[in-house]
Amino acid sequence: MNHPVKLTALRMLPHARSSAATGRVLAWWARVEQVYPANTQRAWRSDGAVFLRFCEPRNPCPLPARPETVAAFVEDCLARAKKPATVRRYLATIALAHRVAKLRNPCDDDAVRLELLRLTQAM
Repeated sequence: MNHPVKLTALRMLPHARSSAATGRVLAWWARVEQVYPANTQRAWRSDGAVFLRFCEPRNPCPLPARPETVAAFVEDCLARAKKPATVRRYLATIALAHRVAKLRNPCDDDAVRLELLRLTQAM
């Protein structure tokens, strides 16, 4: 049976640069189903889908994402009047995907932090 959490992860995987990262993400998703509450899984699935929808028409790699891509995502969230707390949750999900894959977290970059600050000040 295809689980939506796995499908979201698999949509990111063709862009992954290493098969080791791909394996780590797949193994982690398998454990998620056994450990995390359904609401947490739904939130990750939903947040990941928002970022993927942003990436798909622009064609940047979502995993690993470049800091410039994530900063542009935050800027897009501002244009769509997303609340800072919502955007922080999106960024936490992006960071989680990178941590699980043992990739550099693009959300730690100053470009992303400055865009988040700009979004917070605009609200």
